[in-house]
Amino acid sequence: MRITHAYNPVEVPTSRLLELNAPDAGTLAISMRPGSKYGNWVFRDLLAAMGKDRDYAAARTQSVADDRSVCKAYLHAHDIRRLVVVHCEWARARTRDEGLGYLLELADEHDLDLDLVSELDRNSTARNWVAATGGELLDWDPRRFHAPAPVSERRNAYAFPPEVPHVDFPLFRATCRRLLSPQEFRQVDNAYVFAFRSARAILTGDLTEAEVIEFLRIQMAIVVNPAHAATIIRACQAAAFVNGILLKIDLSSLGYFIADATHRRLTGDELRLVRRLYAPWKAAAVVLTDAEHSIDQLLALQLSDVTETGAVATADGPVPLCDEGRLHLRALRFERLAEEAKRRTAATTRLFTSEAPAIRTALHAARRDLGLPLTIPRWRDATRLHPFVTDLDLSVHRLREGAAA
Repeated sequence: MRITHAYNPVEVPTSRLLELNAPDAGTLAISMRPGSKYGNWVFRDLLAAMGKDRDYAAARTQSVADDRSVCKAYLHAHDIRRLVVVHCEWARARTRDEGLGYLLELADEHDLDLDLVSELDRNSTARNWVAATGGELLDWDPRRFHAPAPVSERRNAYAFPPEVPHVDFPLFRATCRRLLSPQEFRQVDNAYVFAFRSARAILTGDLTEAEVIEFLRIQMAIVVNPAHAATIIRACQAAAFVNGILLKIDLSSLGYFIADATHRRLTGDELRLVRRLYAPWKAAAVVLTDAEHSIDQLLALQLSDVTETGAVATADGPVPLCDEGRLHLRALRFERLAEEAKRRTAATTRLFTSEAPAIRTALHAARRDLGLPLTIPRWRDATRLHPFVTDLDLSVHRLREGAAA
């Protein structure tokens, strides 16, 4: 572990220093905020630097202990070796439980190099803190903070735009025109018009839910991604409304139909979205489900089934996981081992401590929040209705004469 402090005389903008952030290369770069004394702020900034959705995490955790646990798990999973902290003069350092104290704890436990940079005050509290902890006070050397050249992220070539606005059918087409590029809008509008014309001729008269289901199944057979499916649904709703029929459909669970239509594994870009999930067990559940593991198989996994590299080996053989998927298994394994070490129990317990309903709920939430075409095993509920009706909350309502005009 090495702790250093340098004063940046604004030779390099803070934005360039933050470009050092590269979790996969072992470096995290964050900027302190004024009054960063709370552990939640520090840990969530680190989690955000590792790809976590800051708002998603903030809404689902209540304690510093949770944030610390998840942060340590992913520091280990990414094999982070260096932390660069900009504007460290804004952090408080009076006790170990404030600001820089949390960073010192992480650096000490994970053997990280901690590079602090001040921009507003050459003789900041942070500089004195580094001197008191035995760190090095260095002169500014831009070579130590040379930002790497920007790397253009490879994107998959979609036959349809990957995202469309999440608005109801009366506003859908106009919002697409306003938000999408001209080329993307042409693709979306062509699909919308084609589906609208087909639905206008079919979704009329005294429709039953079964007839709507059969028509939508035929339409969904050609979808290529979640955005395409949402476009078709919105066009069908608009066509039915013109014919005096209101179709109520909840798109949050559209993944059932999308997954059935696409029949494919998640792409690299889609798997990278899983990093936004806060809890390691939820991210691990997503990647294992994508690898065609059922929820019963997830519950049967033991800690001993996961290696230090994140590979999973079961009685049926190794689970096919890419590097992006193994990242979350490494994080979950580290977190579970830490929990067992605190309890002083043998590490032969289940990998997933949550039960089947919680895992299923987490998978549904991940599919909804991230827009993933994830296949989740379905079941029929007590109503015995067709799964499509219960999953999409589909209902058909005949409007009063002239209501759609």
